[in-house]
Amino acid sequence: MRKFFILFSIFYFLFSTVIADEFSDKIAGEEIKLQALRDKMKEVAKKTEELKKSEKNILETMSKMDEEVTLTQRLLKTLKNKEKIISKEIDKTEHVIIILEERKRERSKILNRRLRAVYKKGRMHTMELILTAKTFGDAIKRFEYLTIIAQQDKRIYNEVIGLKAELEAKRQFLKTNLDEIKKINIEAEKEHKFIVSKRNEKVDLLESVKQKRIKQEQLSSELTAAARRINNIIARLEKERKEREKREGAQNYLQKVAGDVKWPIKGTIISTFGNQINPKYGTTVKNNGIDIKAPLGTPIHAVAKGKVVYNDRFLGYGNVVLLDHGHGYYSLYAHLQAIHVKLKDEVEKDQTIGTVGDTGSLEGPKLHFEIRKNGKPVDPIPFLKKSR
Repeated sequence: MRKFFILFSIFYFLFSTVIADEFSDKIAGEEIKLQALRDKMKEVAKKTEELKKSEKNILETMSKMDEEVTLTQRLLKTLKNKEKIISKEIDKTEHVIIILEERKRERSKILNRRLRAVYKKGRMHTMELILTAKTFGDAIKRFEYLTIIAQQDKRIYNEVIGLKAELEAKRQFLKTNLDEIKKINIEAEKEHKFIVSKRNEKVDLLESVKQKRIKQEQLSSELTAAARRINNIIARLEKERKEREKREGAQNYLQKVAGDVKWPIKGTIISTFGNQINPKYGTTVKNNGIDIKAPLGTPIHAVAKGKVVYNDRFLGYGNVVLLDHGHGYYSLYAHLQAIHVKLKDEVEKDQTIGTVGDTGSLEGPKLHFEIRKNGKPVDPIPFLKKSR
């Protein structure tokens, strides 16, 4: 029994130390991520304020606002993960406290019984046991027996003291981490409010642009420039695609299903392919695709099998996914809230590639959807099913 207890104590100590170190490492890792995000948020917020004061680069200002929201969402996700790690450790600690308290009760009972026995018998009882021995050998045996009992009593006493100290440490650990959970929740609530305020700020900016002709003309010019930049990217990808397909050949996944392509999302078309004229100021912006209004977070599906050739932020388009379907056909999905695919991923038809967002959007949550043929934009409607 004694050997078992010693082994149990050693195992418990080593196991507790390993778990504590693992927990500390996890929390330290999350805190590093949080600090990096907080630093980045300060940097982006500073840039946003500079752009707002300069009243130039409307798209870049909105892009920085979107980036602030995205970083805050990542911060919230990291805070949630930290809370999850702490909550799991709290559950473990509460379970350990129950076990320790039970063991302390058991050992205290044994110790109390021994103390009562000593009190009842009196201090002379020990000497009587030795002095009443019939032989010297018997006296030695009784002395050894009493020594063992005394050592056992001392071990039990030390164990009770140790258990009390361990319980106090665990309870303090519990309190510290429950306080940390409260701090996390307070910070998370603050960041949720920040997201709402930042989205309202973006709406106010767009409203101010709508009220001024010069701002509307500036925005039209910036949108045209953004479209040229994305054209340049697709032209480069198209050149690479042609060289690759000369060597390897390719399937044509989109042309095969033209007219029978499932819509990437269900929603309302708010802007069609071609030139879009502002009715108030007469400014014109060419729309290289269609815009579909849908709730924030709506899953977006690939319209055909393809390869991810772009998945990043793009000025004026927000978060973008571009799929190469072979033989010069591409599909583009913009203003995403979240991107669920990686660069060079092979995606299947109807696979979820992201969710509807408002990054880079001038009209709230929507999907900007384009189809390109040999790098040139074409009207997506003839490719899509008539019924959604």
